[in-house]
Amino acid sequence: MPPEAEIVSAIGRALTLQQRGQLGGARALLEGVLERAPDHPDALHFLGLVLHQQGEQGPAVERLERAVAVAPQNLDAWNNLGGVVAEADPARAEACFRRVLEAAPAAIATRANLALTLEKLGRLAEARGQVSEILRLTPDDPEALANLARLSRATGDHAASVAAGERLPTRSARARS
Repeated sequence: MPPEAEIVSAIGRALTLQQRGQLGGARALLEGVLERAPDHPDALHFLGLVLHQQGEQGPAVERLERAVAVAPQNLDAWNNLGGVVAEADPARAEACFRRVLEAAPAAIATRANLALTLEKLGRLAEARGQVSEILRLTPDDPEALANLARLSRATGDHAASVAAGERLPTRSARARS
């Protein structure tokens, strides 16, 4: 098997292990890839996620930073870097999420991450604007509707809060679908 194919195969196996909760095995495979290819962006990215899941925030951030330095076009890595730093450094997370949205304005998960980060920063009107944009893209998103209702209430727009709440599917409707 050619070296790149071996690397891709090892990363695939590591992702399978990660999804099964076998983080130690996933970490070992990814570290093995990085011994052979120290700047492999996918291995760096996924190792960063595994380290984050293992509670090793510093090393996780280091790997994700290297991943985006090596492959700045990797929007998933930028989004994940933002997610990992969001609690400790919400301003930095905001910059990561905005970078993704510049390239992919319809990235719903990133826009939701940005809204949560703006809310943590106390910028509720901006957070509400991000949620409104999610609803423009996916009008019936129940999580976005609930967030819009909550943020509208928090910003004093009770009519918008009620309107968003009324658009939420009822429990009986969700149970039927």
